[in-house]
Amino acid sequence: MAVLDAETLAPATTPPPARLSKISQEDFDAMVQESIDTFDMEPEEAVESALEECAMQKRDVSAICKKADGVNAREALPIVVAFRKLDAQLPKGVPLPGTTEQTTHELDAAKIAEAIDDVRSAITACSDDDERANMLCIAADVGLTGCALYACRCAAATADSALLVNALHALKDCLGAQMPRDVFVHCKGSIELCAYLTTYADDVQVATATCVVVEAAASKHEASKDAHVKAGIPTALVGIFEKHADDDAACLACVEAMRRIATADDPTPMQASGAFRYARDMGKGGGAVAVLSAIKRRASRLGSVDLDAALAASKATDASASAEEADAREDDADASTPSVPTTSAADASSLVSLLASLVATLKRLAANDEVVMLLFDAGVVPTTLSLIAWCTGPHSFQFQPRLCRSACSLLWQTACSDGPKESIINDGTTLLGDVVRRYPKHAGVLEQAVGALGAATLRQPALAESAASMGAFETCADALKAAPEKEWVCRQACLAGSNMVRRSDECKSRAHAANLEELVRSARARHPKSCKDVGTAFLRDLGIEDYKN
Repeated sequence: MAVLDAETLAPATTPPPARLSKISQEDFDAMVQESIDTFDMEPEEAVESALEECAMQKRDVSAICKKADGVNAREALPIVVAFRKLDAQLPKGVPLPGTTEQTTHELDAAKIAEAIDDVRSAITACSDDDERANMLCIAADVGLTGCALYACRCAAATADSALLVNALHALKDCLGAQMPRDVFVHCKGSIELCAYLTTYADDVQVATATCVVVEAAASKHEASKDAHVKAGIPTALVGIFEKHADDDAACLACVEAMRRIATADDPTPMQASGAFRYARDMGKGGGAVAVLSAIKRRASRLGSVDLDAALAASKATDASASAEEADAREDDADASTPSVPTTSAADASSLVSLLASLVATLKRLAANDEVVMLLFDAGVVPTTLSLIAWCTGPHSFQFQPRLCRSACSLLWQTACSDGPKESIINDGTTLLGDVVRRYPKHAGVLEQAVGALGAATLRQPALAESAASMGAFETCADALKAAPEKEWVCRQACLAGSNMVRRSDECKSRAHAANLEELVRSARARHPKSCKDVGTAFLRDLGIEDYKN
């Protein structure tokens, strides 16, 4: 990697800009004390009054300890105590791996490891999501996020990869709320993560843990995504994925990070997201073809799965998980780390889960015609159809809604380009009908399957006639019958029907035979906001004189 300036990479000490007007803990405590002194309120009542006043003033209280005498109460929180302990173990001035500087500090790896464990324990001990988010924001406000980021640097300096992995997981645990992600961006955390991905590219455990942190930082945070891209993380992720594509844990962590960067999920108002551009660039940069290759290798393992044994193991796992759910957070030291599939081919459930993640990521990376055509030339259509065919198999274990939905979604995305349409219609129309009949109670699967059919027949009258001859209208009718209450299923079925009957008398006859007119009228009446336009267009293209009524 390029030589990096250690001074430039050093975590910032000033706070990041707040999304809302922020109130300090001291000012909040003063509001509480004023209510107690002036209005003779009880402490709990005064805290509630202060929170209401802050809400009216649109003040950010996410990092406030909501107790009387909050400054002292904050310092007594286990996570703040753990932070102070960790901070005391970290010497200043440790350089980032990959720089020209060498550390001259004495580092006590055992004490650093103990302090990191205390931080993770304090986080995982909190079972309530809202309380944990508040706790993480409080900790970020006093400096934990920057400290956790710096702890990774110190752990790397000890040359103990296991300690570095644990430090990275601790950093991931600290990024479970919006404010810590703000601090992460302000501390130039993306540059540090890119350094780990580059320096430790051959260490699968460190690379996997770093990918997990990349995903956590980018979750619902546009600024982190942008910082990741500017730091060069997407290119590094593609490299990690290609290097460790056969390691299931690394593969999953890497594609989850790639998909998170390529997803516009920040809930805060902003002008625009760069997710489409990030997805396109990763797809064109080799990521799309690399993910497709990984899908092919793992899809080939489905045929060797012992379905009966896999179903029995899946039921046993589900029963065990249900029985241990209440104690899982206490018993599992890594409860906050996403589960990853093992490399064992016998673990069929993990294989299916990994395939679903891979396919969902590939759908994101297939962002434009150029990437889609690269994938088409590499065999994305037959690969996707083979997954759909497996998911429509008769065995109970093959009933996999998540994988089937992801595969149909990828097929839909592929069908938006003209090149693959003929292949999808000729080889996939019957399969999509099988999907609708196999998953009648899964609206997400139905929507994607019928949507793929509609996209493949758009502006293609000859292909529409081929699809109609293979039961496409019956597929639309089955979807409308299976989920009449699901507006988006109905919308896609109406849209697919409209695409097919347009400019084709043969298709109009087949649509009448499938009784689509009545079903579309019913959907239009039931869902006027989402189905009125497409339903009316279908009836008009079908040649119905009173199509507006």
